[in-house]
Amino acid sequence: MKNKTNYFEDENIACIKYICQILNNFDIKASEAQVRNVIKDSGITTKDIYGNYTGSKQLLITRFKGESDMDIIRKYFTSHL
Repeated sequence: MKNKTNYFEDENIACIKYICQILNNFDIKASEAQVRNVIKDSGITTKDIYGNYTGSKQLLITRFKGESDMDIIRKYFTSHL
């Protein structure tokens, strides 16, 4: 089994590091563990059992039912930190 912290290193997959970089662009400082926990506990369906995001970078920002997965993650940090 692959290491859970680097589970996806494909350039098309929105890995935890990529999501942290996007959050940082919004002046949200979050650790990889925090992001992983938010993904794990959220209704996001493109995830594995460790809380890694398994969707593409495009899927991360695609809005389904009004919110994208990135919106869900960002909303958590803006309302809980």
